[in-house]
Amino acid sequence: MVNIPSLIKTRIAGFAFCVLLGALAIYAAELLAIPVMLLAIIIGLCLHVFNRANAMKDGINWCARGLLYAGVALMGLRIDFTDLSQAGLIAPALVLLTLIGTFYGGFLIARAFGQTKDFSILMSGAVAICGISAAAAICASLDDCESRNEELAITVGGITILSTVTMIAYPIISHFLNLSNLGAGILMGGGIHNVSQAVGAGYAISPEAGDMSVLLKLLRVSMLLPIIIIVSVMWGKNAATPYPSLSAKIRANSPPFLIIFLILATLSCFNLVPTTITKIGNEAAHWALVVSLVAIGIKTDMRQVLTIGAKPLIAMTLITIIMAGMLLIGIHLIS
Repeated sequence: MVNIPSLIKTRIAGFAFCVLLGALAIYAAELLAIPVMLLAIIIGLCLHVFNRANAMKDGINWCARGLLYAGVALMGLRIDFTDLSQAGLIAPALVLLTLIGTFYGGFLIARAFGQTKDFSILMSGAVAICGISAAAAICASLDDCESRNEELAITVGGITILSTVTMIAYPIISHFLNLSNLGAGILMGGGIHNVSQAVGAGYAISPEAGDMSVLLKLLRVSMLLPIIIIVSVMWGKNAATPYPSLSAKIRANSPPFLIIFLILATLSCFNLVPTTITKIGNEAAHWALVVSLVAIGIKTDMRQVLTIGAKPLIAMTLITIIMAGMLLIGIHLIS
């Protein structure tokens, strides 16, 4: 039987330390105008020495896994299909086709650069869907391994850089190509990795382009659930085990956080969650992800990260360029 008081006692120091650093990251990010998720993992990386402290190790480990799962589960409250009907059919279809092409094409590109199967899934999914949130969710669905923390740290850093670059570059490209509000919204919402930057870039063009960017970015976020299910079934912890049916395989590869995500997403889509609860849940998810990234940073040895080299960043850049190319071709065809 699990000894709850003993677990709390062994984890409290590391947990409190990570929460304190998470609060520092949130405060500093507002002052410095730096993405909080990136700052959280940088703070953790700088404090890797604390991973050797026996009094803190259990709490740090729990934050890196337990809080990560909790944050991903609460992300289900962000899913909302009710506004997507405003975008019609052609624009969402183009974004979905681009997402699928980016996910599978990106996987092949990353593999061609010599990356592992799991790392390739992580990078291509983060680019295709919704940046850091997708990276966290996909990471939680894959097998635990020694390189998992390093791979997530690299993905978070790369996605943050690329999302910032695209936030600046895509409005310039939109003006240069004289894209309509619809075309600009498709490029921003369908091609920029992180939600806030996709929204900001869209409204930098016009209110109409901003609205379209928000809708299409939400569509990409909503695809996180089916992608996690696919990843869990095909590459998850029990993927190699034979099962009598697909439904049995799905159940065996559906961890609790995924089930909670599914329940919350369903309730959110049907507007069954009070607005106050949704706000609290979104804030809790934000905090959980920030604190878990601090812990992941602490657990990550930068010497191992540096041995991986530039290939992952080059691969993510190529995946991003291909995604933009697919969107621009599609925009040209539907214009």
